[in-house]
Order: sequence, then structure tokens, then C-alpha cells
Amino acid sequence: MTAGTEPNRIINCHPPDPATLVTLRRYDLLPEAATVRGLLESHGIPVRLRDVNFVQADGLMSIAAGGMKLEVPADRVEEAQALLASMAAGELIDADAPADAPPPMPPANPMPALWSPDGAALLCLLAGSWLPMLLHYQNWRRLGDLRRTRQALVWLVGSLVLMGAMTIYFVGYVHDIHALAAVGTLVFTPLTLIWYWRQGRAQSLLVLPWSYPRRPLWLAGWLGVLVSVGFWAGVTLMLQWGVPLQDKVADFAAHLNSEGVFQRNENFQQLRFATEGTTLVEVVKVSGVYITPEFLAQAHQSSVWQSCKDLALAPLLQQGMTLESRFVAADGTPLGETRLTWHDCPAY
Repeated sequence: MTAGTEPNRIINCHPPDPATLVTLRRYDLLPEAATVRGLLESHGIPVRLRDVNFVQADGLMSIAAGGMKLEVPADRVEEAQALLASMAAGELIDADAPADAPPPMPPANPMPALWSPDGAALLCLLAGSWLPMLLHYQNWRRLGDLRRTRQALVWLVGSLVLMGAMTIYFVGYVHDIHALAAVGTLVFTPLTLIWYWRQGRAQSLLVLPWSYPRRPLWLAGWLGVLVSVGFWAGVTLMLQWGVPLQDKVADFAAHLNSEGVFQRNENFQQLRFATEGTTLVEVVKVSGVYITPEFLAQAHQSSVWQSCKDLALAPLLQQGMTLESRFVAADGTPLGETRLTWHDCPAY
């Protein structure tokens, strides 16, 4: 051994005890996981990689498996995290590496024009989760990463299929656009966060150190807004004209009946709502009042004034529904009725 040199350091890294292992990080790519494993083992920290063969055999199953798990002993977690933090900060430098060693290579050379990964993720606030998933999918394709391109396509198609199924259910069966919007928010908000943590963040970290041509996010944002507006306009039209009127009337009657019996005043009490085809029938019990033609005329005018301005009734009347009020005695004997259609509402 020549003067001025040191003997090579030998690290004694025993195989880890499986009972003491905890997951430190998860990785989708074996080279990345192997690099971190080599770093930790070179500092005497035992490491085990789990699910390597499973993830490598089928990249599409990496999402279900949660990627490769890099595990270390529980009592060495803080030490391992400190090493990874030092590596991320560029503080770990190989003293044996030549001074003219080439710098790390970008994911593509030359770098293609890309959507900003984090900017694309924020577009979910304008158009939902499908838009950032689409933009990230296009980025992976331009970078030439076929494995992550397939994963991004699975996320994109899965979210679109889920949204389509929810739309069919809430439009075709529930007939409620507000329920669709509420449930969609509850489902896709956590789904978008999970997607970003599992895949979107990886793209951001990959391209962040490199300079690349930026594709115009404002254009993607405008297109996303137009698609979203078109989607909700289409859903509104489907609910207005695609659902049979008698189904809408039946749903509305069920909603009114779910509110229960209520007292109009001491002489009138609504008993129930029923449907006869496209006619909504309101049954009102009368006590202490004589039902005369003059009374029925006044009741009709009152119904015109109230129903033709009602935000729920007016659209149904406009589509052809008839509102019929039937007045009955306490024993159920019919006393008279009024009928209201949209043609009775010329002033509204």
C-alpha cells in the first residue's frame, strides 16, 4: 500500500431480521430502489426489498401492490431517513469518483415539451381529476417511459369509467344532478390525492431538476373548462328531456311525501301526493269550509300564483305536467278539484 492512501473500508452488513423490519420507502422502478439500497447498505444498514419480482413481472400490478417496499430495521429508520435526506440535498459525494465524471442524465435527451406536472395537477380544481391524469399520461409518453405510460393510462381510463358509471346511475335511476355533483366530489377528491401521491408526484420529482420546453397550461385549462361545462350541460339536458316525464313526476311526488303531512291552516291539511301518468295529484282535507265554484276559482288563482313561480314545479309544468288539487271531506268524500297546466301561467 503506497503512502497517502487508505485501505478500502469493509462494511459488515448482516442480513436483516424480518421481525424487526418496517417499510421506509416505496418505489416503482428497480434501479431507483437498488441505488437507495446500495447507499444504505454501504453505511451498515441492513435492507430488504419486497415484491420486486411481482412488480417486475407485471408493471400494471404495481399500483395494486403498492410498488417495491424498501424495508429497514425499526431501530435504524431515523439513520436511514437522514442518509436519504442527505442524498436528496446532494451532500453525499463519492470521494473516489473522478473529477470529470459525467453529470446525471435527464430522463430524455433532448427534453421534450411537457406540461408542468404540478401545474397540471392543480387543474383538477377547474375540470376534475381526469384532466391532470390526461396531461401526465401525455408527459410519460413524450418521455418514452412505457411502463409509467401504461400506469397513467390505467388511472385515466379507470377515473373516466367510474365517472361514467356514476353518471348513468344518478341520471338514469336517481334523476338528481345535485346528488351526482355531491357524490362525485366525495369520491374524486380523495382519488385525486391518492393518484398524485402514487404517480403524479413521481413525474414532478423526475423532471423538476431539468429544464424543458413548457406546454401552455392555460390552453389545457380552457379546454378542460369547456369539456366540463359541456358535460354538465349535457347532464342537465338529459335530466330535462331524456328522462320520461312521468318518472320525474313520480320522483317529485315521492320527495314531497317524504316531507310528511303538514298543516296549511286550521281549515286545510295536505294529506298526500299521488301520480296518474304525468299528473301530480295533491289531496287536501277540508274542514269548516264550503266548497263552492267561487272557492275553487280562488284556489286555482292561488295555485297559479304559487306553482308557476316554484323553482321545482315550474320546469315540470313547462314540460307538460298537470297539477291537480283534490279537496276531500274528513271521511274522504270528494268536494271539488282544480287543474293547473303551464298554459295557465302566461305571465310567468
